Amino acid sequence: MAHQETYTRAFNSILSRLMSFPTISDRYWKGGFREQAEVGDFISLQSAPPSEWQLSWIEEIGEDRYLLKSAMTGKLCWWSNVGLSVLKKDEILNDFKWTDRQFKFCDKFRLAVKRNYDYSLVSGGVEFKGFKVKCYLRKRFDLSDTPFSESIEFDDFRKVKASQLNDFYLNTVKAQEQTKVGD
Repeated sequence: MAHQETYTRAFNSILSRLMSFPTISDRYWKGGFREQAEVGDFISLQSAPPSEWQLSWIEEIGEDRYLLKSAMTGKLCWWSNVGLSVLKKDEILNDFKWTDRQFKFCDKFRLAVKRNYDYSLVSGGVEFKGFKVKCYLRKRFDLSDTPFSESIEFDDFRKVKASQLNDFYLNTVKAQEQTKVGD
């Protein structure tokens, strides 16, 4: 049986973001009962009983129905005769779609930065494309348009060892120090 991905941390991240200002009804959402929705939109169901699909991603649109992927469980279900509120696209964060295993990898990267902390370099985040991952470091307090940024890419984040992340951080610190000496 294939491993079922979990989305608990992504779901909690979504709830935290959206419930920060619950009295501002249209801050994050657009739409009404029949909002024009597109595949890939993040929606909240209206006129529907409470379920794990209350907050979902639209995977497919059919004739008067929507295939929804639950943000809480990742399960799929067709829905019809419901209203949709669509999250404004500029409110969607990358980590809204991360699996718990991707969050765990991100924690591992942050720990490598913290463990080898040099003060001048901090985590610049991670990007996932399937199993591929790109990890970024950035120079602390650099507000220029092109801050010092280094990255490393791995083909499968599930196989990355903490020692590889440590080496990336320490080698970047070393390269930065050599650049300072050469100035």
